[in-house]
Amino acid sequence: MAIDAVRTGHPFRVILLIIGVVLLAFVGLGFFRAGSTPDIKIEPAMPVIGKRTPIKIEISEPRRGLTNVVVELLQANKSIKLEEKSYQFGSQFNFWAANTPRDILLVEAGKQILPSLTGGTATIRVTAGRAGTWLRSPDPAVQELVLPVRLTPPTLQVLSTQTYVAQGGCEVVTCRVGDTAVRHGVRSGAGWFPG
Repeated sequence: MAIDAVRTGHPFRVILLIIGVVLLAFVGLGFFRAGSTPDIKIEPAMPVIGKRTPIKIEISEPRRGLTNVVVELLQANKSIKLEEKSYQFGSQFNFWAANTPRDILLVEAGKQILPSLTGGTATIRVTAGRAGTWLRSPDPAVQELVLPVRLTPPTLQVLSTQTYVAQGGCEVVTCRVGDTAVRHGVRSGAGWFPG
């Protein structure tokens, strides 16, 4: 009779042991489940910073979601925040919590934003935070993009001396464009002819 009681209690102990191991793994995973390194993409509308340059920033962290994002414009020892945003994120033990895995920010950088901006170069810095745990506090991801600053309008000098346009014919226009030009060419009606 005592042997039967031991045999019937044995499977119960195995089930309790399996449940205990699963719970221990769940708790251990929760303690170490920090967010992954956020992916950051900085896409300026132009390859330079002028008076107002639109910049599109894409941030993603699919594991636990974003916690916060800071966008700064830096030059020399001066810095200005272009955007700062915080997000809701769940506990490390809540595997199905609602979070923000991806966001797109649209900001503007330039002389009108930072009046002390001078010619040369400036840096767009994006800092994206990720969720930590009780045991781990991961560093935020930082991405920087250095762009030239062009605040002087480009110069344009037409070198052609005499140009007579004949109907149905073709002509050549020669010109000299200053170094601060981002792109140049000739527009005729709806047509654009790059230089």
